[in-house]
Amino acid sequence: MNITVDDRLMKLTKEFRLIDTKKAFVTLGMGTVWAPLKESDKTIGAAFHGPSRFAVDAIVESDYGVTGESIAAELNGIQLYFGSSDLTGPSQPVTEDDLLELGYPSSVSFCESVRTKIDGAPSRNDKRFDIEGDADILIGEDESRKKVMLVVKNNSTVFTHDKKVFVTDDDGKSVFVQGSRISIGDSDGQTLIIDEDRLRGFEVLNRLGPTIARTVSSVMRNIPKITRHIGEQMRATRWHQDFDIYGSYDNVDEFDWPD
Repeated sequence: MNITVDDRLMKLTKEFRLIDTKKAFVTLGMGTVWAPLKESDKTIGAAFHGPSRFAVDAIVESDYGVTGESIAAELNGIQLYFGSSDLTGPSQPVTEDDLLELGYPSSVSFCESVRTKIDGAPSRNDKRFDIEGDADILIGEDESRKKVMLVVKNNSTVFTHDKKVFVTDDDGKSVFVQGSRISIGDSDGQTLIIDEDRLRGFEVLNRLGPTIARTVSSVMRNIPKITRHIGEQMRATRWHQDFDIYGSYDNVDEFDWPD
């Protein structure tokens, strides 16, 4: 897939919810500048820069209490979005002042920065984003320059942020990895928690293998094949580097999570 950047830049005139599910959302603020991303003249997403934030509810409840956490952060710099959300309604053409405010001397400079972002993304080797159906995909970084990847389709979610990984599917099965802790949950509420020095949830040990297999395979069946490209390329790009695991954002009081 040959991704091109449309140079007809736009600016949001009001806040816009780009991704909105029961487990995650991405919100773009007024003044965000964006450019359509196309393949064979078909719009497949957008690249944007401006006031924006994400939040993911990676909390898993079990008999042992709550594991995981809610993660929220401001996004920084150019972000890549692939999906069907249409930003044109609440938008107007950008002005030179809009671009200067974000540090771009011209629309050409903005588009060049987008192109650089695409080339540096996990699939840069083959520049292919194999997107199917109604999936929404965000690839970018937060204000601390920690890498963010969010893939959602229906109620399936794949989320990576710094050294955190969260995967859940439509049936409520989940896997959450944070540092040395791994939480594996089944749809019936039973959870296996593996820490550095302890193991909880012995009663589900005999189902551990099948649980992991069902969770991962179920999610992968319901998300776009881009995840395979990302998985293959993370090892070959700067995304594989070690990051500080202590700078995560977990204060999401400002976000109104559904019950």
